Amino acid sequence: MWNLDATAVELGRMLKSCPACARNLDDHLYASFAITVASPDNKERLGEFCRLLKSHDWSRLRQFDDFDPLQNAIEAFAVKCVSSAIVLLAVRNPFELFDSNEVLDCEVLDSTAGKELDSLIEADKWRRLSIAESAA
Repeated sequence: MWNLDATAVELGRMLKSCPACARNLDDHLYASFAITVASPDNKERLGEFCRLLKSHDWSRLRQFDDFDPLQNAIEAFAVKCVSSAIVLLAVRNPFELFDSNEVLDCEVLDSTAGKELDSLIEADKWRRLSIAESAA
C-alpha cells in the first residue's frame, strides 16, 4: 500500500507539470515554508505576507506560521525542479470541505532568489512531488 502525501497529490493536481521545465513532476521536490490565515480579521497580516512573497523577503516570510483549521489560509511553497530551478507557489488553502486548493501565483525564481530560498529550507523539509506515486 502506498503512503500517500495529500499535499503532493494536491500540488500535482493543480500543477500537472513543472512550470520551470514543463515536464512531469517525477523527481521534483516541494516544501511548505510559510502560511497565514486569509480572513477579513487578518487583512493587515495577509497583506504583509503577500508583500513579502512578492519582494522575496524569505527570512521575514518564514516567520509566518499561523494556521487555523476553521479559516482559509494562504500557503507559500517552493518546488525544486530536477533542473535545480526553484518555483514559488502561493496556494489558497480553503477550510471548506468541498472547496479545492488553488494556485494564486506561480513564479519561476531567478537563480539568485532560488538559491537564497533553497538555503533557508532545511533538507529534511523537502518532500517528493511525484504524480506516479500519488496516482496509486
